[in-house]
Amino acid sequence: AGIPSVDLSQWQGEVPSWLKWIAEYKDLILAILGGIAGTLFSIKLGLTGIKALGIGVMLAGIIGAIQFLIGYIQDPNWENFGDMISWIGVAIIGLGMIIGNLPVAIAGAIVLILGLISKNWEKIKEFFQNGIDWLADKSNWIHEKFGETIGIIFDAFVDAGRGILNIFDGLFTSVRGILDGIIQFIKGV
Repeated sequence: AGIPSVDLSQWQGEVPSWLKWIAEYKDLILAILGGIAGTLFSIKLGLTGIKALGIGVMLAGIIGAIQFLIGYIQDPNWENFGDMISWIGVAIIGLGMIIGNLPVAIAGAIVLILGLISKNWEKIKEFFQNGIDWLADKSNWIHEKFGETIGIIFDAFVDAGRGILNIFDGLFTSVRGILDGIIQFIKGV
């Protein structure tokens, strides 16, 4: 079964805002509905509440990860990459719930957080870069007001901030490059 087209441009007249919302968030809605269906089916099979919920969460995570993997293959940007990683984290949380393993669930939460950071990496990087640039602009003022010793410490602090930002940028770019290579290989096959 395929997903019906959500092209609203063929409608005559104004499209209702609720329908625009559904079309915009169809991937999220389908993943959640899949998770709910998986949970209900698991309860019907006789599983306990937490394990059934874990199956539903894992199923929702797998559905979401696949949808955003397809989106990432079509448009490889940070937002699609972050969404894909976040849904993988949701699936890992579900696995932790199924097997009753708290460290696995915590690992899933960490992956989810990393996905959210990846999704918003350009905005986060820009925010911190603006802050570092603002601090660097204040260097001469710090040297004049507080002397050379404090000025040198301040400059070292600013340089350390730049270094840390560059390390994280390199890390996220490297991980994304590795996954891009894997995805290009899969697309080639």
